[in-house]
Amino acid sequence: MIPKIGRELLIVLFAVSVSLNVLAAENRMANPATRNDVSFLPFAAQPLHGFGGRINSFQSTNLNQKFSFNLILSNANIWAPPAWALIPQNETTAQYLAEFPWHKRDSVYQAMPHQHDSIFFEADGIVRNITLNGNVSISRKLKLHTTIRAMQLLANPALNPLVSDNNIENFHSKVLQQEDPFGRKQFALNSAHILFVDEDGKSLEVNKAQVVLQGIDNTLKYAINSDRSNTSLFGLLHTTLNTSRFNRSLALGLSAMGYHRILLNKKSSVGIGVGAGVMKSNVISGAKNVVIQTAKQLISMQSQLAFVTKIARSNTLKITLAFDYLSAYRNQKEYDSVVLSKAVQTSSFWHRGLSHQYENTQRCTLALTYGFNRKSITFFMMEDLKVDNLPDLQTGFIFSF
Repeated sequence: MIPKIGRELLIVLFAVSVSLNVLAAENRMANPATRNDVSFLPFAAQPLHGFGGRINSFQSTNLNQKFSFNLILSNANIWAPPAWALIPQNETTAQYLAEFPWHKRDSVYQAMPHQHDSIFFEADGIVRNITLNGNVSISRKLKLHTTIRAMQLLANPALNPLVSDNNIENFHSKVLQQEDPFGRKQFALNSAHILFVDEDGKSLEVNKAQVVLQGIDNTLKYAINSDRSNTSLFGLLHTTLNTSRFNRSLALGLSAMGYHRILLNKKSSVGIGVGAGVMKSNVISGAKNVVIQTAKQLISMQSQLAFVTKIARSNTLKITLAFDYLSAYRNQKEYDSVVLSKAVQTSSFWHRGLSHQYENTQRCTLALTYGFNRKSITFFMMEDLKVDNLPDLQTGFIFSF
């Protein structure tokens, strides 16, 4: 079932797509040299979600480019103290617990007969995402996009101090005047460890410096309208092969995207993009997989606003603001009665590692791109709007050829 907010956004995206198609009949690209293309940006480096993949509708719209390649390197700080989620298996117990807010259920459940499944989660460190993205034009209207996803867990990346534990806590205490708001200092700073244990006792564990090949995504993109117009409309077919030993599975998905360019003058343009997709996970799934996801489908909605201007004969500067909506990985109805319990005594926000799995999330990204001779370098900063440390600040670079 699509969440209410998901249905509303889909309606909005459909209306925008229809409007863009109408505009396409009237607007033609007056100056292809100022072409404003969609930016391929990664999703937030949430500790578990990379093992299952997500639909990314924003692939290159330039069908005249025979081949392009992107290398994306990003670092994100994650923090979730150890906690349990107890999932009642007795329907009467579940209905009774649903009458209480989540923070009171633990004490209520202690006085009741225990019959539950449980999951455990803790995460600390810097997630370094390594993404390779290649794009090949098959025909005038068809393009193939292949993405390889990998991650490495670090304790303190020397080349990216913005996301280190020390600097983030210094920012909290010296700038925001909040001393240890998330209870990080109750544990050792600059640690690196991820552990998730599912209902059947199967575990996903990543340790310091470990590299994991998470998956390979293939997307076939078909151009619905002429690529000579200012408006591009596409239909996309997605296949995701998850390759880690924790989750060997196949996922399938469909999405659509539209991108409209508004020429400001001979040197500058503005681009507006919208996209939406739905993915069916575990179409084929290994028997030993860790159960990371219980939601039947995953919905992704994306939007971008970009400004491009020429600063030299073949050089451009691009500023992109992106906003994404991602549906929850676990069944949201289950959260109405789930009992969250501390594994160790800690301060507030201890529950976020698990409650995060049941919530829809949003991501805001600011990207700056310098283009030269059909190449470009992008620096981006990303923040989950819930600011729940899963992840905290994420920064990275994109090298495009």
